[in-house]
Amino acid sequence: MGRDKAGLRVGHETLLLRTVRIARSAGDVVLVGELWGPEIDALELPRLSDRPPGLGPAAGLNALLREAEARGHAEVLALAVDHPFLSEADLAALLAPPPAPARAVRRGRHWEPFLARYGVQEALAALAPLFDTPPVHLQRLLDRIGVPFDEGLLGPRALRDWDRPEDLAADGHEIP
Repeated sequence: MGRDKAGLRVGHETLLLRTVRIARSAGDVVLVGELWGPEIDALELPRLSDRPPGLGPAAGLNALLREAEARGHAEVLALAVDHPFLSEADLAALLAPPPAPARAVRRGRHWEPFLARYGVQEALAALAPLFDTPPVHLQRLLDRIGVPFDEGLLGPRALRDWDRPEDLAADGHEIP
C-alpha cells in the first residue's frame, strides 16, 4: 500500500478504530505490532511487539499467543486491521462452535490467518517448529493445525481487504 493501512478511513472511522470497536464485541483487545501515534495512544490498549522481532506477521501472532497463554486464555481471535467490511456478526461466526484447534477463513486456496480463531496451545505447538526454518509462512501453520474448511463461514464482503490502492478504488474509496 505504501502507507500504514490502520489510518485509512471507512466512513467516519479509521480502519484501526473500526476494527477495535468490532473486536471489543468479542472480548479483550490487544494491539500487536510496532504501533505508534496519538490515535493509538488514545485507545489505551495493551500493545505487544513482535516476538521474535523481524520475522514478520508470524512473530506478531506468536506474541499474541504467548500473551494469551500467560493470561490463561484457551483461545484468541486474530484480526488484521485491513478488512473494512468485517462485522460483529462475522466475529460471532468465527467464534461459534464447533470447537476446533483453529477456525479460519479461506479465500480460494489461501487461508486468512488474521481472520481466524486459534486454540492457544494447539497454535503454539504448531507454530514453534516453523521458526526453526524461516521464513515462517502462516499458510503452513494453518495447514499443520488442520483447520476444517468451512467455505460459507463468512461472505465475500467480509473477506475484502485493502492491500493495494486498487482495492480501495474497487470499493469506491479514494486512493490516498
